[in-house]
Amino acid sequence: MRCEAEGRDPGVVLGDLIGPEADPEAFWEGVRTNLQAGRVRLLFVADRVPPELRRVVEFLNRQMQPAEVLAVELRQYEGQGLKTLVPIVL
Repeated sequence: MRCEAEGRDPGVVLGDLIGPEADPEAFWEGVRTNLQAGRVRLLFVADRVPPELRRVVEFLNRQMQPAEVLAVELRQYEGQGLKTLVPIVL
């Protein structure tokens, strides 16, 4: 829908992601195969990961084998005119 709203061809957008030589039908077949097999990775990214989200991630990891569920906390520190992002994978 977003492609239509922007007047873009969805195949071109997909080609930008998977490369110009890739076959979109083969790509989507691979997506279907991976989803059916449970081979997915869910990634939550936040500046702070609250304890509730941490528990949800731990629960989903126990329940959704072989799926992988991760939370990444991106802490930002500033000082002396510098900004630093520190990722913490939970």
